[in-house]
Amino acid sequence: MRKAERFYILFGKHGQVGRRLLERVQSEIGAQVLAFDREEYDLAGSSSELRSRLNQIDGQIEKFRNTHEIVALFTAAYTHVDGCELRPEFCRHVNVTNTIEVLNHADRNWGAKIVFFSSDYVFDGRSGPYLETDVQRPLSVYGRAKKEVEDWIETHCADRLILRTTGVFDYDRSSKNFVMQVLERLERGQAVHVVRDQYATPVWAKELSDATIDLVRAGAVGVYNVAGGGPVINRVELARAVAQAFGYPTQNIVGISTASLRQPAARPKQGGLLSHKTKQLIGWSPRSAAEALRILARK
Repeated sequence: MRKAERFYILFGKHGQVGRRLLERVQSEIGAQVLAFDREEYDLAGSSSELRSRLNQIDGQIEKFRNTHEIVALFTAAYTHVDGCELRPEFCRHVNVTNTIEVLNHADRNWGAKIVFFSSDYVFDGRSGPYLETDVQRPLSVYGRAKKEVEDWIETHCADRLILRTTGVFDYDRSSKNFVMQVLERLERGQAVHVVRDQYATPVWAKELSDATIDLVRAGAVGVYNVAGGGPVINRVELARAVAQAFGYPTQNIVGISTASLRQPAARPKQGGLLSHKTKQLIGWSPRSAAEALRILARK
């Protein structure tokens, strides 16, 4: 029998998705929340230290297991794609070894539903936007790490929810997401050079977080895409939508090719995700990036 109330354990509470998830679960009647960030646990540290920290919170969770559904929301990751390419061993330690350490503990010790955030970087970007069932062919160290954790979860965790997403954005001065980088340069009157040959379906962090909890509440199991509404757009189009929403001229936005950047990590060019499965289960209707940006600009 599914329990009516939930106990959420959130890893990555200060990230743009984690912050929105925390807002959402704190508003849920009857829910309990235990939220952590890198100051309280360290994926970059040793696995033994991480295990010790996880063992310390077992008691806090155990007393709720008979009355609440335990849900582990794992948003934490080393997301610097080029950094992962240049430091593959560090990427593996954080994004695979210690990530699995946390997920395994949550599954075995807490009996938790595992909610893991993945990416369209598990695909090669030749034929997007992608469905959940499309063949994964990651191009980068970062993408391969995401795929490896997905595969581990599928094999080891019965109650699992793998959420693939893409181009997550929000208005958050502490974030380095694409929208905030564009805004910073527009505010300074500087040229904004963005690639014109990378396509995605960007999603507002608030809507991603709302969909996440709605999927948990609906009992979803397996892989679900959670991407923005509207058409697939390239980064020039997204940058122009930022400028228009916040009242800046668009002439400073300059399109360039991915090849001209000479980035260490290959990017999926024709990316993006199709969220039909999510929409069908929870009746989700996400806004386009342009619509979400106009809402953010008004706040």
